[in-house]
Amino acid sequence: MGAKCLFRIQIHEYYNSAQVHKELQRRVEAHTGRRVGPWQVSTQQYVSKGNVRPPIVVFTTSEEPNSRYLLTGKHVIETDDGLSALLSKIPALTSKQSFMVKGIEYDLVDFTVRVGMVFEKSGPTSPVVEIGYLPCSIVDNCVGLITELMEKIAAPLVAPQDSRQDSQANAAAETNYKFTLVADDFQKVEGLANTPFSMRHTALLYLKLFNKG
Repeated sequence: MGAKCLFRIQIHEYYNSAQVHKELQRRVEAHTGRRVGPWQVSTQQYVSKGNVRPPIVVFTTSEEPNSRYLLTGKHVIETDDGLSALLSKIPALTSKQSFMVKGIEYDLVDFTVRVGMVFEKSGPTSPVVEIGYLPCSIVDNCVGLITELMEKIAAPLVAPQDSRQDSQANAAAETNYKFTLVADDFQKVEGLANTPFSMRHTALLYLKLFNKG
């Protein structure tokens, strides 16, 4: 697994999130991205009554459908569906909130690009882009290269012919999208700082995304 960075896309009020999500996919494909298939991640948070213990967050991804990752305090633990299902049956724990990202995965030479949409209880909210660089295993060594690709994806493209009469679609195609790198907290979690990138690192990135970090 290569190192990954996660980017939150800022949406101008003129556009809707679905339109921007579609446009980002078009841009990845314009940069010769090869569509691999659907991709999804989700988190479910459990809190103790009275908040006497740190929350437990269960992270799930279509990359590893048989695995679950439990995040609590300073630990990220790999487990299976049996343990995570048990959490919902513990009277002292309450399921508080859940988030999901659904989208499309692309191959782009040495990069894996995933363009997704965040879904909360209220529905779709904002697009995100996850970029992994396969030859690199430590984020600090390749964050500049990954961000450079994100800048290319965010840069404007000529609108497709079939959208020339649609003012919103045309504007969405020609917009230079602003984005924010989701900061990691790898140094705060046991065993993640300066170690080869793993799904445990990925789980923590999405926890930061959903916590608006």
